[in-house]
Amino acid sequence: MIGYNEKTGTLVINENRNGGTSMRLHVYSNVAPFDISASNRRAWFNGLDETKHIFYDWTANSAGYAESLYRGIVIPCDDGKILVVRMEPSNYCMLDRFTPNGSGGYTKEATHTLSTTTTYGMESADRNGIRFQISNDGKYVICYQPYYYYGAGAEVFLI
Repeated sequence: MIGYNEKTGTLVINENRNGGTSMRLHVYSNVAPFDISASNRRAWFNGLDETKHIFYDWTANSAGYAESLYRGIVIPCDDGKILVVRMEPSNYCMLDRFTPNGSGGYTKEATHTLSTTTTYGMESADRNGIRFQISNDGKYVICYQPYYYYGAGAEVFLI
């Protein structure tokens, strides 16, 4: 799970630390935009400045589906907050909001949830699971998933 904010130069990677609910947000600041046409893309990752790297440990609420443990949508916001939107198949869609303090601590708001019925994540087929789109101007992100089975209805967070 990875997110990048070009306006603030913030890269956030959400790492699952134990195959369960133990997570770590890696936050890098002053990161240059990724050059998709570069011949050596690995150099971009190798060039991340570890002195501009802070991490935050957190515990996710999950029933153990791969969809919610490994496929969350990470959104570094212009105001410094970090949002992680995840799907828990056949249960709910979750939004976790973090406000980092810059020195390894953070304030986490209560998890916002939207209940669903029978739904399927990516582990059951590549066309299932949570999705997102970013507006052309980069100001808005919409995260959505089916409400019922393969695509009836929708659970939506507009950020």
